Amino acid sequence: MSSWAIAGGTTVARVELHLPTIGALFEIPNLSPFSTDFQSSSYSSGIEYLADRMYANRRLTSIEATFVLPPDELAATTHDEVRAAIRRYGAAKIEASDVHVRADITRGRRAMLIALPAVVVLLLLTAWFEQTTADGFVAETIIAGLWIGVWVSLWFPIDKLFWGVWTHRSDRIIYERLRDMQFTLTAADDDR
Repeated sequence: MSSWAIAGGTTVARVELHLPTIGALFEIPNLSPFSTDFQSSSYSSGIEYLADRMYANRRLTSIEATFVLPPDELAATTHDEVRAAIRRYGAAKIEASDVHVRADITRGRRAMLIALPAVVVLLLLTAWFEQTTADGFVAETIIAGLWIGVWVSLWFPIDKLFWGVWTHRSDRIIYERLRDMQFTLTAADDDR
């Protein structure tokens, strides 16, 4: 079972996450919904479940997690080992976000180099059609199509340079917060 409590109204989430193994923090647990151990968080790894929840509520600035583990799993790990694993995972995801930002900027710039000449050509064709053709359905359809072509030419570079970069920078913020989250490890009750 996972439960969430928002402290201070909007900034700190306190979550209790039941995991079948400590590995389920980073891997999707092999659980069927027929299992009584299946939780609302079992569709994903524990850390990605936390990331999804932070995406869903952007006002959250930190998480204080309690990872509830079977007693034998708890005995086989230490807080320091889990902390180091979370930091390594966070660092890897942050690096991946930075790589994606640079890749989107490169793709966006290259696409813009293609889009700008295409836009110029399409605008010249639009102006030429507007000046040389008589009003009518066919001419208006061609002109409308050329305007659509202008916007379509610009869409991919704009998407990569602005929305893609923004999304990956948001990913980075989420994983920085997860990397630095406070957590405790506790044993699950046997009667669960």
